[in-house]
Parts: sequence; C-alpha cells; structure tokens
Amino acid sequence: MNKRYLLQFAIEFLFGILFVLQQNVIFAIIGICGGAVALLWRRPRSQHKSNRLLHGGCLLLCFLFGVGRGLFAISCMDNSYRLFQPNTSICFTGTLTKKEYKNDQWYYWISNIELPSNNSHNGRWPGLLVLQSKEDGGCLDAVYYVEGNVKAFRMAENEGNYDEEQYYRSQMVPAVIEPTSMRMIQRPRVGLREALYTLRKRTAQVYETYLPGEESGILAAMTLGEKRDLSKEAKNLFQDTGISHILAISGLHISLVGMLVFRRLRKRMSNLPAAIITTVAVLGYGMLTGSSVSTNRAVGMFLLLLIATVFGRSYDLLTALAIMSIVLLWQNPYAYQQIGFAFSFVAILGVVMVAQPMQQTYDSLCDFRWRTHHRMDHGKRFHKNAKEVVFSALIAGTGMQLVTIPLCAYFFFGFPTYVVCLNLLVLPVLGVLISTGLLAGFLGGLVGAIWGLQSWIAILFFPCHWILYFYEVLCDHTLNLPAARMIVGRPMWWQVLLYYGILLGVVWGIQLLVKQHLEPKWKRARHYRKKQVSRWVIRYVATLSLALLPCFAVISYSSKGFEIDMLSVGQGDGIYIQSPEGVDFFIDGGSSSKKQVGEYVIGPFLEYHGVNRIDYWFVTHPDEDHVNGLMELIGGDIQI
Repeated sequence: MNKRYLLQFAIEFLFGILFVLQQNVIFAIIGICGGAVALLWRRPRSQHKSNRLLHGGCLLLCFLFGVGRGLFAISCMDNSYRLFQPNTSICFTGTLTKKEYKNDQWYYWISNIELPSNNSHNGRWPGLLVLQSKEDGGCLDAVYYVEGNVKAFRMAENEGNYDEEQYYRSQMVPAVIEPTSMRMIQRPRVGLREALYTLRKRTAQVYETYLPGEESGILAAMTLGEKRDLSKEAKNLFQDTGISHILAISGLHISLVGMLVFRRLRKRMSNLPAAIITTVAVLGYGMLTGSSVSTNRAVGMFLLLLIATVFGRSYDLLTALAIMSIVLLWQNPYAYQQIGFAFSFVAILGVVMVAQPMQQTYDSLCDFRWRTHHRMDHGKRFHKNAKEVVFSALIAGTGMQLVTIPLCAYFFFGFPTYVVCLNLLVLPVLGVLISTGLLAGFLGGLVGAIWGLQSWIAILFFPCHWILYFYEVLCDHTLNLPAARMIVGRPMWWQVLLYYGILLGVVWGIQLLVKQHLEPKWKRARHYRKKQVSRWVIRYVATLSLALLPCFAVISYSSKGFEIDMLSVGQGDGIYIQSPEGVDFFIDGGSSSKKQVGEYVIGPFLEYHGVNRIDYWFVTHPDEDHVNGLMELIGGDIQI
C-alpha cells in the first residue's frame, strides 16, 4: 500500500468528490485521517523528511482537486437546470454519439452541443443531452440540428422508487428532450460508430434466427451489450440469483476477448504489433458494446496491461484501477452514483484486498497439510488436491460476495444467498459461451447469406443453446431454495463504512496471525498428525465465519419504531404502518392510474425499509384501486 502512490491519490480524489457531492463531513474526516495513516504507517526511518512532506502535500492536493472537481460539477448541473427548464422549447446542434432502444422508445445521446449565441453559455454547452423519440432515424457521429421541448423528469414519489433525475444526473445529463424537428446538417466523416452499430444489429438478428425464445436476448446482452430483446423475466431471474454481472460488458468480457486475440497473435509476431492489433480490436469491441462506464474501465485497464507487457514491466492491478478511477471521475464526478461504476471498481478492490488474502491464508494451511503428509519426500513441490481446489475457489468466491453485499443492499435492498455456489457452476463455461456466441454471430452477420454456411453457424450455436438453457434451469432451481434472497433494506453510509472496516480488520487480522504466529510453529514442528492439520483448517473456517457475523449484523441493522407512511400511488390507496414492537401492517394497496403499482411502487418501498414480511394486510373493499398491488405481490419475495 505504501508504494502504491497512485492508489492513495485516487482514494483522496474520490473522498474529495464525495465530501462535496454528498455534503457529508464524514468523507472529509476519513480522507484526511486516511491520508495521515498512509503517510505515517510503516515509514522507514531513513526516509528524508522532505519526501514525507512532498507525499503529504500531494495527498492533500488530490483531495482538494476532488473538492474542486465536485464543485465544478455542481455548478455545471445547477446552470444546466436553469437553462433547460421543463416544458420549454429549445433548439441546438450536436453530435449523435450513442443510441439505444428501451421501453418502446429510442434514446439518442447528443454531445458537442452548441446553443444559440444569445444565452449565458456563449453558444456551447459542455455536457450531454438525451433525445427521446419513437422513430429510429439517427446516424451515429452525424451532426444534427434539433428543435424540441424539455421533458420534466419523473421524480421518486416514494422511498425505493426509480428516480429518473438521479439516474440522468449520474450520467451528467441535465435534460431529456422530446424533439419536434431533427435534421442532419453534417454527415459523419468516418462512420466507424455507425458501422459497428450496424454490425451489432445484424449480429443480434442472427441470434434471433438461430436461438429459441428469450435465449437470443440473453446472449445479445452478454456479448453485445444489446438489451433491447432481453425480457424482463430473464433480467429479474439473473438479478435475483446474483449472476446479473454476466449480462453487463465488463472486465470479464474484455479480458476474455482481448487475451484471446493477443495470445493468438503473439504466436505469429512480436509483442508490439500484436499489442497494437489487440488494442484496435478491444477499442472496437468496447465501442460495439456501447462504451458503458464499466466497459471503459475494463478497456482502459486492459490497455495498461498491454503497455506493461510490451515494455517488460510488471502490471499492478490496483495501480491500473487507480488510474482509470481518476480518469473516469475527472470526466464525470457523478459517475460513482452509477451501479456499473460502483460494482466494477469495488469488485476489483475486493479481489485484491479481501478474496486474495482469504485464499492465501487457506493456501498456507494447505501447504502445511502437504508438508505434513510428504515430509520425507524431498524435492517435491506443493500442490493442492481436488478437494482443496474446490474449497479455495469457494473461499475466493465468498470473499467477492462479502465485498459486494453492501452494494447489493444499497442498490437492490437485498442480496442473493447462494451466489457463490452458483458462480462456481456458471463461470467455468462462460468463456465458451461468449467466444462461441461472438464467433457465430459475427460469421452470420458478415457472411451468413452465403449458401452452405447456415448449417455450420447452427452447429456453432448448439453449445450456446445448451449453456443458456443450463443457466436458466440453474437459476430457477436456485430461487426455489429457502432464503434464496435476503431483504435487508438500504443501509446508511455509516453502516457501509463500518461493514468494510470490520471485514478488512477480520480478514487482514487472521492473515497476519497465521503469518506471524502459526507459520513459524509449523516450520519448527516435525511431527504433526493428519487430524491436527485438519483441525487447523476447520479452526480457520470457523473463526472466519464467527468473526464475520458482526458484518451481517451491521448491514442488516434497522431501527424499529412507530411509523406511518401514506404511499403516493396515484388514484388509489396504500398505507404502511409499523408498530413500536416491529409488527408490520398494510392497508389496501392498489391504483387505477399507475400500472403495476405493486411491482414498481409498493414492493420497492417495502424492500427499501427492509420489510420482508407483512404480518397483517387489511383490505377495506375489493375495488381494483385498492387490491391490484396486493395481488401482484402475492407469491413474491415479500411474505404476506
């Protein structure tokens, strides 16, 4: 940690942004105290005082940079809200950089915006705007002149409900425009984005041709980032079981595609030309899949890996993560509010800071077992048996799950229980699914019309079909298990920070205990019985499990007390009551003006408060605007 200066600078930069945007002094205290600890912890006495002062000044400067960037973002968004008033007309020119189809409408992302010169921004707006249209007629990288009306954001009327303004603010988008006129004034110079988008559409159409049912939508989301045909049922199925990460293009997909290309090329040429070709391929794949924040993070880190390989330098995962976090947060300080950003970065930190230490501690116990059994076999090297390989993977997966629990609770108000075992079955065949799906899709999109190739493409899709079918069956059976999903509600910031503090303290404390106190004893001991060795493994697992119980107690804590909430359900009724003893009541629950009020309003509200069971539900009369939400919730995650 002491030698990873870029990581320290990135953390200070992040806490500076959080201090301003969250308006919470606790982030300033943690940033300053953390910088002092990083400055003083394990410092060699021989280090010159001026170097310490320089290091401390850089840490403080990064914190101040974060504060300044956060203030700039607030000023930028405040000015934009005054400029783009809801229900007003506006005209501008801009470049179409992204388009996506969801909720039966097209969304066009416009950059390089130029406004009429008679406004306070001197004709330019340094941000993004989103156009919402029912027609698909936009060409990527083309410049358009747009006239339209500013649409009012849908605000979250109840806790736990979808907040459209917060979603677009995390993207640095101040307004959504409903265009009345959209005219191309300049064609794209190269047209690379449009060509990649056309290839993406053709590949998705190939999936629809050769795969049955909803499997084509699942494979398109996994390989192309195209979620237009991803059914709501399939999305919820993967999300509730905890494997929705395979639907998002992230480090797993980028590293798989990039390393496959790089290793193939390196067998035929030197590192430099292989790295250049791989860079073009990875950048093209990132643009093809939509360039989300998790994709940009993964692409950037993979390019840093290629640079390290070409120059013969060692690659440090945390340093690369720090560089990409600084780059992405500098571009958009609100990016930390995006689900993809949070999961992408915290997952990498969890691998290095939690999963690897837990796995290394277990490996040291396995090494002790091996040396006990083979103390007379000089010259042999340590290796794990099959059982230890499985347990090692389970421990690493458990470490990853422990790191992501607060994020799942914060964004989804709960976390899946069996995700570790599920990932052990899902991930080994994911590489085959992605590589085969991309190969078959690209072949079908490029040369599929040639006679005689259809049968070969169908053969390539055969393993994709059975792997996707295996995933769906596995998820269905997992959800039928008891307590498949734990609802704990949205935790407070102090709960999240305390959870991670306890988790790191337990994992690092046990690792330090094993290294400094137990390993020297094992090396001096010449006669250990097999049962004694097995007891050490059992003690480690039991100690780790007991020590982590406070983490779950912290993250699931919620204050109980008398509470009455009258939900905004439109034309209807919905009242939630909690008694001082913690008994939960609900009165009515329906609406005639809001569709699926149980799924989108009442259910998220209850999960936000950590309510997984309603003890008494009263219905005043059986009209639709009093009971349709209740009927939607019956048989779901919330027991009634």
